[in-house]
Amino acid sequence: KVMKKQQIKVEEVSGKQAGWLRNQQMAQYATHCVCFWDSKSSGTGHMINLARQQGLNLKVVIWS
Repeated sequence: KVMKKQQIKVEEVSGKQAGWLRNQQMAQYATHCVCFWDSKSSGTGHMINLARQQGLNLKVVIWS
């Protein structure tokens, strides 16, 4: 399946919630997700959880 390229307008967000909001936006538009995770990063962990909730094709690479 070939998808047309979508341009996603990301609003400027700053502060502690910026990463969480970007993760939510990425999960809404994505069909696949690849995360390189150290098993500690809360931001990456959040993206992994969102990908699972959205039913995205997910690959998590654990590294230390």
